[in-house]
Amino acid sequence: MKRIILSRHGVRYPFEFRDKFKNIFSKDIVNWNYDSTLNANLTNKGALLELLFAKFLRKYLCINNDNTINIVANSTSRTYETARLLSLGLVPGRQINIECSDLSFAKRDPWFEFNYPNQSYINNDRVNEFDQKAAKLGIYDKFKEIFNLDNECLYMQSNTTLSYAEGEWLKPSGKLFYSSSTSDVMQSMFYDGFKESEIFRSQDFISDLKLILKAKDFVIDLIWNNPKLALESDKNIYQLLKSCFYSNSDLNILVGHDTNIATVLGVLGIEVPELNQLEKYPIGSKLIFSVYDDKSFDLELAYFDYQDIRNFNVNIEPKVVSLGSKLKLK
Repeated sequence: MKRIILSRHGVRYPFEFRDKFKNIFSKDIVNWNYDSTLNANLTNKGALLELLFAKFLRKYLCINNDNTINIVANSTSRTYETARLLSLGLVPGRQINIECSDLSFAKRDPWFEFNYPNQSYINNDRVNEFDQKAAKLGIYDKFKEIFNLDNECLYMQSNTTLSYAEGEWLKPSGKLFYSSSTSDVMQSMFYDGFKESEIFRSQDFISDLKLILKAKDFVIDLIWNNPKLALESDKNIYQLLKSCFYSNSDLNILVGHDTNIATVLGVLGIEVPELNQLEKYPIGSKLIFSVYDDKSFDLELAYFDYQDIRNFNVNIEPKVVSLGSKLKLK
């Protein structure tokens, strides 16, 4: 049976945030000083987790050194390193070539991107729907509360918008997108081992962290869960995944992002069940396709529990949930 894995990269440092957050919130809300050259790279914990994940997959999927394995990673440090660690753990002592379009990591692989060709693919009603949903859930009020925000700061004054610019990528702005990028940094601090009180003040920290991270889930689904665009464009993760169904390899591994998982599940019409995790598409999570001769497939989602990530030890194992059996490509 052929296997295909679509993997999100492992636990990483945040993207550069300091100047951006000062502009949005009119003050410093994060106290985290680390080497800026590590921005968006895997953390040491993230690297160890991927090795453990690979060790688990080797046993779970009965991988051995005779299996033919093909690995493609997006051209970023975090995805390439995740791919390298997975290959090391899956087949120790065997050198597997990792396909990566740009090893300087200067330009992302278009197969892992999701390019909007024109304004018609942007649904402003959906933008408003997610924005209003975030407001009703209390995400924006929670940001004001936990960071003691002034009503005059950019965050409080902004409105959520998503626009298209010719020759550029989308232009996201406003509370929903600011909440998404900020909550991502809070999650990274949690995984890095900061005391909860050093991240933000809260009477129920985990509940509040899960709440503000819903903004990130909403943004991912708003932009990247777009089946019409995925099916009508020539290059994206779903089209790359489909090609793996016809490869000669026993195991194909694609290493990308949570956005890629959202795109694929959106096209397949599959909702992620409530996993009681911090995110809808957990960090380091992997879609596992078990493909039959007729190209139908069983689909599973594997991920580390968020508490196991924070309280890391070498004996933890991923959780695996079924997303469907004898499914068909679109």
